[in-house]
Amino acid sequence: MVVWDGGRGTVEAYFTLNGQGLPVAGEGKHDTIYSRLPLDPKLLKGGLNHIELRSDTEHHGIEVLRPGPALMVRYKTVPSP
Repeated sequence: MVVWDGGRGTVEAYFTLNGQGLPVAGEGKHDTIYSRLPLDPKLLKGGLNHIELRSDTEHHGIEVLRPGPALMVRYKTVPSP
């Protein structure tokens, strides 16, 4: 995820995936931040997953840069006998 960080304001869970808050912003230094976060696979749902970004800043808060959030899932399979 890449964001331009104008500040998260006072919203506690400002960026969430299926209701779970994820830290993608910094100190509001008006810079670009690349976040690569490990996720518990149990957080993901089959089908649609809900991403939400909220802010109570007066001007620009956090802006998600294109192409937007990306999710890569890696898993190991057990070889068949």
